[in-house]
Amino acid sequence: MSMTSPFAEITEDAGARAQAIRGQEAFDATYGFRNSLLASGTPAPPVLDKWGRAPGDPDYGKDPLGGGGGSNVTGPRVMSDAETATTILTNTLKYYGLDDPELVTSIKDALANRIITGSSTVDEIGVQLRETPAFQRRFSANEARRAAGKPAYSVSQYLQLESSYRNTLRAAGMPDGFYNDYTDFQRFITNDISPDEIQYRVQQGYQAVREADPAVVNELKTMYGLDDSTLAAYFIDPTRARDVVVRSARAAEVAAQARQQAGIGLTAGQAESLVMGGISEAAARQGFGVVRESQELLGTLPGEETLTQQELIEGVLGTSGPAAQRVATTRRRRRAAFESGGAAALNTLGQ
Repeated sequence: MSMTSPFAEITEDAGARAQAIRGQEAFDATYGFRNSLLASGTPAPPVLDKWGRAPGDPDYGKDPLGGGGGSNVTGPRVMSDAETATTILTNTLKYYGLDDPELVTSIKDALANRIITGSSTVDEIGVQLRETPAFQRRFSANEARRAAGKPAYSVSQYLQLESSYRNTLRAAGMPDGFYNDYTDFQRFITNDISPDEIQYRVQQGYQAVREADPAVVNELKTMYGLDDSTLAAYFIDPTRARDVVVRSARAAEVAAQARQQAGIGLTAGQAESLVMGGISEAAARQGFGVVRESQELLGTLPGEETLTQQELIEGVLGTSGPAAQRVATTRRRRRAAFESGGAAALNTLGQ
């Protein structure tokens, strides 16, 4: 990649020339490093403009000095271009998930000390920095593979795997944020899970959603606004999705039973509270059957405090001690009232 150096115009005096040389070296090293990433077969980052900005930046391609600058053009120009090399380096590293501050510092130090050069490939850079804590943290799956007696990937292979995972999930319509960071792929790389395996899991996930109980799926979508892609995400990584999808799925199962057995529509909070109380789908099926048969307890007798539907549910399903006590007390009173009323009626008939 041939580029006109932004430092070529700075020739006013020896100090400026020395600064220009240093700027030129930083500029060349930065682009050499950037090109080494491209030469390694890793996915190409966006083409940055002369000032290190990506195409999505509203100021992309615009001179930060606005084409002017007055009598102090040389001063600001030197500072701006010196920062340009750092900006390009930082943006390029960020694109590849290599923007850990310690790692960026390690790379800059290695360039400054000529441990690596602008012509070093990304794999050669990886060899030089392999023992640094920042590098080991960024490529932690390699450390886990070594500990398990497995061969480690080169930096370019590692980055290519990450890109393949990301592209596979994006093409499958997975929800934003489910897998969008290099730390998300560490387990895949550690355990030799290929992008093809991820694609298969996604397909199985969508199939599972299609074959799931429509009532449960409907409750998930109604209570949580989940779509098919979010539900399918559970099958890619159940552990990662457990806190969101599994809890939601269990709550939806309970809510479905409430609707089917007792005609009661639970809120997400009510359903989750029952799940947190240990209520399974089977327990909900049985419990809400009892709730349906106990609806008469919701009526109020003279001098009696009204039993709420929430108390009836919690009492019958046993998730609240006080509610269970109130349900039992109300049931005894109703039984007593019924027996008393029956005896009075018999006495009346006998007179």
